[in-house]
Amino acid sequence: MILNVIGKLKAFETECQKLNEEQFQAVNALEGPVMVLAGPGTGKTQILAMRIANLLYQAVCDPESILCLTYTEAGATTMRKRLMDLIGSESRKVNIHTFHSFCNRVISEFPDVFRTDEEFQIADILEERELLEELLRGIAPTNNLYRIDSNYQYILKPASSLFETIKKELIDPDVLKKDLLRHINDMRLEDKYYYKRATNGKKVGDFRNAKYETDIEKYNRTLSAIDLYPEYCRRLRERKRLDFNDLINEVILKLQESEEFLLTLQEKYQYVLVDEFQDTNGSQLKILDLLISYWEQPNIFVVGDADQAIYRFQGANVRNMTEFNAKYNPFKIQLAKNYRSTQGILDASEQYINNNVERLGTRHGPLIAASGPNIRKPLLVKYNVIIEEVKDICDQIEHLVKNENIKPDKIAVLFRKNKEAEEYAKGLMSRDINVSISKEVNVLQHPIIQYILNILKYISTEFTMPRMNEWLLYEILHAPFIQIDTGDIGRIACFLRIERGKNAPETDPHVRYLTDVLSNPDDLQNAGIEDISSCLNFSNKLDCLIREKSLYTLSGLFQKILYDFNVINYLVVKNQDFETLEVVNSFYEYLNSLSARNPGLNFVQLSDTIDKMNRYKIVVPLSRSLARESGVRLSTIHSAKGLEYQYVFMPNNTESKRSGGNSFALPPGYSFQVEENSEEDERRLHYVGLTRAENFLQVSYSEIKEDGKSLKPNQLVLKLEEEGKTEIVNKVTTQDTARLAILEKLQIYNKAFVLIPDILLKGFLEKFRLSATTMSDYLRCPVSFYYNHILKVPSPKNKYFGFGIAVHSTLEKYLENYPQTEIINENELKEIYEYYINALRWQFTEDEFINYKNNGLKHLKEFIKYYAKDWGDLSTSEFEVQFQEGSYFEIPITGKLDRIDKKSEQYIIIDYKTGKSNDNAKFNRPKSESDLGGEYWRQMTFYSILCQSKEQYANQIQGGIFYFVIPDKTGNFSSKTLDITKEDQEIVGRMITQCYSDIAQGKFDQGCGEESCRWCNYLNITKKSNADVTFIDQDDAE
Repeated sequence: MILNVIGKLKAFETECQKLNEEQFQAVNALEGPVMVLAGPGTGKTQILAMRIANLLYQAVCDPESILCLTYTEAGATTMRKRLMDLIGSESRKVNIHTFHSFCNRVISEFPDVFRTDEEFQIADILEERELLEELLRGIAPTNNLYRIDSNYQYILKPASSLFETIKKELIDPDVLKKDLLRHINDMRLEDKYYYKRATNGKKVGDFRNAKYETDIEKYNRTLSAIDLYPEYCRRLRERKRLDFNDLINEVILKLQESEEFLLTLQEKYQYVLVDEFQDTNGSQLKILDLLISYWEQPNIFVVGDADQAIYRFQGANVRNMTEFNAKYNPFKIQLAKNYRSTQGILDASEQYINNNVERLGTRHGPLIAASGPNIRKPLLVKYNVIIEEVKDICDQIEHLVKNENIKPDKIAVLFRKNKEAEEYAKGLMSRDINVSISKEVNVLQHPIIQYILNILKYISTEFTMPRMNEWLLYEILHAPFIQIDTGDIGRIACFLRIERGKNAPETDPHVRYLTDVLSNPDDLQNAGIEDISSCLNFSNKLDCLIREKSLYTLSGLFQKILYDFNVINYLVVKNQDFETLEVVNSFYEYLNSLSARNPGLNFVQLSDTIDKMNRYKIVVPLSRSLARESGVRLSTIHSAKGLEYQYVFMPNNTESKRSGGNSFALPPGYSFQVEENSEEDERRLHYVGLTRAENFLQVSYSEIKEDGKSLKPNQLVLKLEEEGKTEIVNKVTTQDTARLAILEKLQIYNKAFVLIPDILLKGFLEKFRLSATTMSDYLRCPVSFYYNHILKVPSPKNKYFGFGIAVHSTLEKYLENYPQTEIINENELKEIYEYYINALRWQFTEDEFINYKNNGLKHLKEFIKYYAKDWGDLSTSEFEVQFQEGSYFEIPITGKLDRIDKKSEQYIIIDYKTGKSNDNAKFNRPKSESDLGGEYWRQMTFYSILCQSKEQYANQIQGGIFYFVIPDKTGNFSSKTLDITKEDQEIVGRMITQCYSDIAQGKFDQGCGEESCRWCNYLNITKKSNADVTFIDQDDAE
């Protein structure tokens, strides 16, 4: 029996008893091809998890032999959580991935198969668009894409989408060209180009030349774009860039080239499951076909619903279900019992989706509500004006929350487009109701980021051209985090105007400037400023930043602005604005990524990049690290897929003017085209929205815009009215009500400083895995851990971090390539080190970079030479050993070990240090129960526990050795060996348990109080009385 935890077995058996007949049938269909047709709310995620658990429960296979592929990372996380609840820690051994992460995993696991002499990075959208524009600017005037004004903005996104489609669908460009030319030759024979009735002077049978010419132009543009595709791919690789589709295609290519490699993966993954099968694209389906090609009756289990295929614009193809059905003749199971919605909601939804023709003959059948025959109809509501629709829905939600005690996160307002959520967010926040927005925030356009960029710009220009941007300084003073009120800003402006009038340039060449007044207490007093100290404090900090600008990287300067000008305090302490904190963190990560690609990045270059991002209409998306479940959900229907809410509102159901369409067109037969069945795709999207509702559903629309223009209801409204499955309501508001709606404004509520709500902490814990670093960080200072790891407030990366990463990466790469250490290949070592140090150049100032580049290489040569005799042949060693799925009594732990050496039948953990070697206290074991032991002792013991997670190393770890790469003052190198005992592991094991428990319970209020602790100083926390706790060096961060 693989599963050996009795409690988890009982959990699985208990869940089995809850299954209905069809679900039980699916869970027990363990062999051969199986297709589950799962309508919304029928428990498909639970079925997938239960089937995996059953494979293990029945001892059919090892967990490592199971591969479960999901459409999104969120789906993978949900699946792993469900599986953990069912079978415990064994779930960590099951391979659960998105298609992209699976291919990335394959490439990293088989470096010999994908061996390349070059290091590639994933190209960002800006790089792709710049390359496309570069190609387009080089085309000849005879090219169909040529523009005399060289303005190719309109075509960049469509061209990028075309190239992405070619990759996703594994299209041969030459075949596509032939199909296009054949179709162009046959177009005149198509009925759609001939009038079917007389109109505007045209007779029946006349040729529709205008439509023909429009379509021909699209096809010719497509031919010209395809000609650019090979050169685009070549230049992308020339710049050592790949995109995510290349990851999948690289794996496909190697599987097709190497039968041995294919058999290796087929032997490894013998049971394959696929979630949201209707959303797979061509390349994803090809990966799947290859993985299961060995067997006539492969063990493949797919779950899908053609009616919920809403990602055609990303290449998803509902016909994959039909082709799978034809190819493998799977055992089909239909799940029709719905555990989410009332029968009235299901009936209206079903009647609506029945209008679709492309349902592939593989349906789940009519959905039956498990809750019984509650046939309360959904509401179809008509309003006069859009703003009345917004107000009424916000009023209804307020009543639900405040009078009916409905939790806000049980309510959703679903939209077609993100921008529609803004007015609802304002309306609900003005009623003191929390909201959770799925909108893709453009970080670059956020007001807080704009203010910070203004400060960066001012510092940059003031350093080179003093006093040339006083207007910008006024804008900065109006930033909400600057503690100078607008009254004082106005008084200063008036004072300056009067002073400048007195001292005209012809009588006094020293014209007064804003910076003069801000730094002069007498002037401030004369100006009648009420808060003089805030003005002086602001001026002093700004002057310091201008003087010290050259000492910081751009990332460091950004980080210093956050703290010096109290941005973090304003967001977290004053306003509890965690969403904007994530905006700041997202921009900081974006800034770091730019710096990694362009070491020495300055503000002028940053500004140029941001201008290009705005010109290309590329957003820097908000990277969310905290859950957003505590408010009313304002979401697109796409983002709400897979979720459910007690109350659902679907407003704004009116026809919208479509854009001019794609600039390119593909010939018939390429079924993944977005425009092919746009009406049916729209219907599927509506269907997904309707079926998110559990008990209450309101679909609504307005007849008039705020500017008085009329609106037409969309097909959802028209069909629901026609089919009679909804209760139709006309809401005509009074003039006073309409006036109130117009007067509503967004209010901001300042709240007392508290830790984040438990639900946000829960969102963090779902992804959190305790490492040696994070454990030491928490033991040292829970407050710092809270800000650095939970809130992820940007922290400065520095020369020590950059140097440590470069050294570790160099040693790993070099020793793996040249395990015979007694002979040093100095040229190769130099090339490897310079590659990594150059990649991290943005972490250093110019002088620091030169110093670390020269001295680092010198130390590395001497270090390897010094230990060559001890190490000898390292060909049996493993380098950069990752433990991503480790556990300690079901506590998730993780880590990455520099090296593991094999000695006889045992193993020794190797760890490199770039810090000082003379601190012996870091190696000490605890001397009492309250003593936490030395930092390095804790780290090595943690690693030894981590190794128990892999059978290869379990109970085989002899101990560990720390090697210090930098020599001491006398020029000697040193190392320290630690023998790890069971008692050591028990002590650190208790620390792991206690530490994880404290984090899970949200115990972050006790700070270390050290003078060197940024956060304790920031929050005025005094030094605590218990023993000091050290923490792991930055160069060991995982």
